[in-house]
Amino acid sequence: MAQAALVEAARFFSRIHPDDLDPMRDAIARSAKSLETFEMDFRFRDAAGAEVWVEARSKPERTADGGVI
Repeated sequence: MAQAALVEAARFFSRIHPDDLDPMRDAIARSAKSLETFEMDFRFRDAAGAEVWVEARSKPERTADGGVI
């Protein structure tokens, strides 16, 4: 299951516009560390290969074992 999640994450990140990839990774890391809401607009290639804008938002939570989801 964990391996499948890594494969899907890699597929997702491979479709993000190259100029948005590092800022997205940085924003995700800051959000996971601070537990603040992650918010970002970014460009993404859809299944047909078209570039679309996506508005993403998530609220990380600490798990009982100290991880972040």
